[in-house]
Amino acid sequence: MNLRVLHLINSLDRAGAEIAVAKLSLELVKSGAKVSIAALVGGDPHLVDEGRANGVDVELLGERNIRNPICLWKLHRLLRRGKWDVLHAHLFPTQYWAALTAAKEMILVTTEHTTLNRRMKYRVLQPLEAAIYRRYSCVICNSDATANRFATWLPSVKESIRVIENGIDVEQISNYPRADFSKLGIQGPVVLCVGRLEYEKGQDVLVRAMQRIPGATLVLVGTGSRYGKLVELVRSLHLGERVRFLGQSTEVAGLMKGCDVYVQPSRWEGFGMAALEAIASGARIVASDVPGLGDLVRQVGRVSPPNDYVLLANAITDAMKDPVDQESRTDLLARYSLRKACRKHLELYVSIVSSARASGPAPR
Repeated sequence: MNLRVLHLINSLDRAGAEIAVAKLSLELVKSGAKVSIAALVGGDPHLVDEGRANGVDVELLGERNIRNPICLWKLHRLLRRGKWDVLHAHLFPTQYWAALTAAKEMILVTTEHTTLNRRMKYRVLQPLEAAIYRRYSCVICNSDATANRFATWLPSVKESIRVIENGIDVEQISNYPRADFSKLGIQGPVVLCVGRLEYEKGQDVLVRAMQRIPGATLVLVGTGSRYGKLVELVRSLHLGERVRFLGQSTEVAGLMKGCDVYVQPSRWEGFGMAALEAIASGARIVASDVPGLGDLVRQVGRVSPPNDYVLLANAITDAMKDPVDQESRTDLLARYSLRKACRKHLELYVSIVSSARASGPAPR
């Protein structure tokens, strides 16, 4: 079956879900599918160019505000122009816009990328959430932890949940050269963290932990709304040059190879793509012991309770002395290959499309 798949997402910025979608799309094309990605706003030029150069049709819809209802109109125009067998939506509010815009006969799939979202704090939203998600033939969750949390939130759509864990291209990561932090003027141990600078990612906890790790330098890769607050926190703790902000980087794998310890201090995290990439790069790793992320990392690294910078500092200090168990990592990475994730997505798409065609003109 020559599948035509449209991935719909808020943006193609360099963040976990966005990178996962971009890499999955590349692998789907290699497997013979015709794949498009439509992002409501812009995207990282590297991800956009890489997709287009390798057969993925990438379209940036150019909306400045992803919560603006004008997105409905833009999506309506997009969907009228093309024909796809499956529309695969990612992240809020894109999941809502897709459910409200797509024609009834169109097959919709969505992926939940995290164990927690702000909507889950308000039970009054459950009926609306249930109505939106019932429009989807399948809700893919990137870990058992994400699936369990989502099923608790919306029991009425529990039967539509399928777990497909994220995958990475280990060979591609292994080909990146090791970063030399001395070129950045950094001497001594390097603690690295990659991710959006947002509350849920917990970089503030990591910054506080650096007070208790003398001689080490923290390198933060990523951008986000918490940048200003993090800079002020660094200043107030008198950490000075011991915390470096690199912004976005296309050399993440090399930075992971060159660091002494990689840390993912998230307050919640459904899976942890960056953590998996760090494992593939061979870095020692410490992460928050939260559902999803902690389940992944404790197999090869150290975990620490979220929000506790003292225990986090202790875990980082101990991790610096740990040997790297390459055999355990190899076994773990075999489970999370990009090729395997692609195969599972293709099998799911084919199953849903075949079922819909056999049962009549319009899926539910």
